[in-house]
Amino acid sequence: MKKKLLLSSALIAGAGLFAASEYFFKMAMTPFNKKADSKELSGKDPLYRDKVWFRDFSKKTWTLKTDSGITLFAQYLDKHAKKPQFYYMAL
Repeated sequence: MKKKLLLSSALIAGAGLFAASEYFFKMAMTPFNKKADSKELSGKDPLYRDKVWFRDFSKKTWTLKTDSGITLFAQYLDKHAKKPQFYYMAL
């Protein structure tokens, strides 16, 4: 009886581990829009002000096509541009 219970619990744990690894593999390796990559900004985000600043800052776009046909993309921000300072007050 104990062997049967031990074997069945090991089988269930193995199946759960397989299912979890399959889920995370698909999330990492499939090229589709995932909900975690949402472009919507939320005021609840602790980096909201910085993300709004980055979105609105003028950037230069650089692209480079490699010999293998892959297009690399970058955004350049001028190092002399000043980032606005935000002061937080503890109440």
